[in-house]
Amino acid sequence: MVTVVAAGFYLVPKAGEALRAARGLSGVKPGWIALALAAELASLLAFSAVTYLLVEPDRRPVFRRVVRADLVSIGLSHAVPAGSAAGTVLGYKLLADEGAGSLQAGFAKVTQSLISVVVLQWLLWGALAMVVIFGRPTAPYVVLAGVGAAAVLGILALAWLLVRREPIVERMAVKVFSAFPRLNANGIARNVRRLSKRVSRLAQRPATLAWVSTWSLGNWVFDGLALWASLRAFGYTGGLIELTLAFSVVQIVASLPISVGGLGIVEASLVPLLIGLGTGSSVAVLGVLTWRLFNYWLPLPMGVAAYLLIVAERRRNGGSVRPALAYRPEPESARR
Repeated sequence: MVTVVAAGFYLVPKAGEALRAARGLSGVKPGWIALALAAELASLLAFSAVTYLLVEPDRRPVFRRVVRADLVSIGLSHAVPAGSAAGTVLGYKLLADEGAGSLQAGFAKVTQSLISVVVLQWLLWGALAMVVIFGRPTAPYVVLAGVGAAAVLGILALAWLLVRREPIVERMAVKVFSAFPRLNANGIARNVRRLSKRVSRLAQRPATLAWVSTWSLGNWVFDGLALWASLRAFGYTGGLIELTLAFSVVQIVASLPISVGGLGIVEASLVPLLIGLGTGSSVAVLGVLTWRLFNYWLPLPMGVAAYLLIVAERRRNGGSVRPALAYRPEPESARR
């Protein structure tokens, strides 16, 4: 309901503009729209690949179940206020139920979000560097890149403290979270130590960390490819550097808790950015709305379908979850 209201408030004014733009265009290329759809599906799979790799092999659910849980969480994040937080919590719960366990699932979902922020900043910095070399960046882009740099430094500093100075983080966490009801100092300290151990293990596995970063980058790159293909379908001829810069900026704006899943905010930000970069108004409006059809709206029915599959499977199992793990360790008796 919230999504429908937000869509009406933000997007109804754009409907007339889109219809006028469509009348002024001819020769729409469906092949590019098909590529946009394929790229968006690849982006969703890359997202689940990150989740999959961040769970330890002995607790890792089979990939299709990870995809299913992620689709439900992404769909929820597009449907309710503060959707990112709600989707992350639901994703954690579903992943834990699938056999990952609460600690593994919590680490995977939180780490995935933090790595995604860092990788998105890499994209922004890379595009901004190209603009500096070949053009002239505007002040808002530079400021946004600086704010992002501060966020990335904060994330890296927290990771370093967890690995090298875990008692400091433990004391800070106890001081901050002890004020909340039902949280005690011993439990907080124990969870910090567990988190420190998981971060240390990930840091000692550079190959896994490299693959996690690669798939996280793929998540953003495929999404950006979907935007580019959507625009190309209507005749976009602009440069990839400028488009990557606009895409990165808008994704950062979309993460702000202003509307559900950035609905309306993304469209209202990206269209003027593209027009300012020299894209025709008709191309910008139709291309962005086509991309958002795949980027925002498609995960909603996919999430519902994934949730129904989970419910049906649990009913077949008598209401319980039967974890299907990608790797099953040998019984202790067999190893002796």
